[in-house]
Amino acid sequence: MTTPRWLRNRRVAILAYLAAVGVAAYAVTMPLVWQIEGALDLDKKWGAASAGVVLLYVALHVVFLMPIRKPGAGGSRRPLWWSLAAAGLMIGLLAAGAVLAVGHAVFSLTDGEIPGDKVIWWGTLGVLAGGWLVATPLLIAFTRRGRPEGVVQRVAARLFVGTLVEAAAIIPLDVLVRRKEDCVCATGTYMALSLCGAVGLFVLGPAVLLPLLAKRRRRWYAGHCEVCGYDMTRTPTLDRCPECGSGWKAGEAVPGG
Repeated sequence: MTTPRWLRNRRVAILAYLAAVGVAAYAVTMPLVWQIEGALDLDKKWGAASAGVVLLYVALHVVFLMPIRKPGAGGSRRPLWWSLAAAGLMIGLLAAGAVLAVGHAVFSLTDGEIPGDKVIWWGTLGVLAGGWLVATPLLIAFTRRGRPEGVVQRVAARLFVGTLVEAAAIIPLDVLVRRKEDCVCATGTYMALSLCGAVGLFVLGPAVLLPLLAKRRRRWYAGHCEVCGYDMTRTPTLDRCPECGSGWKAGEAVPGG
């Protein structure tokens, strides 16, 4: 299968990927946007709230992937701190979702006696902030050094597995809450599942695509053309591969570079 010509342009492929992430984020975060709209009284400006959430989501995704650049592209190596901070925020969101789901389940099953609705929401925000502040330095401290694509991919893969585990744990609570509530779209369990979907979408692309990118880049690091695999160790000064004619160095538009 031949790669479409328009996807061979690195910038076009990146923009297409981010556009797809934005569209998917719009669909996944609809319940969250609905809650933001109600909290900020944006009944007549729903589009603005939705656009703001999607733009923030895509911006965080860009921050998460910032260290992933073409090998040898020049300039200093971008630190992984910002990526790990974005990952820490995702961990905080998962922790907040778990608290929101359990709190609303207790609230619903006890007919609103405990805990109070405001307690649930403030507790959720507190767990979100606390989880972010705790998770980020732990990720920075315990993430082993390595090539950026490898580090980000490992973090993304673990986050994705954690998202699946949390979603599987919340689904039974959501079933119980649905039996007690008339409107399920505003329940804490439904919102928690939406958060799981948002975090899962955030890390799905890196978890799937970065291993493929790392495999191709191993050729580059080993001195081989990243397109055809030709051994370039004896001709390191050439800008183009003598076998396939592709630019194997930074600054050349090559597929997947």
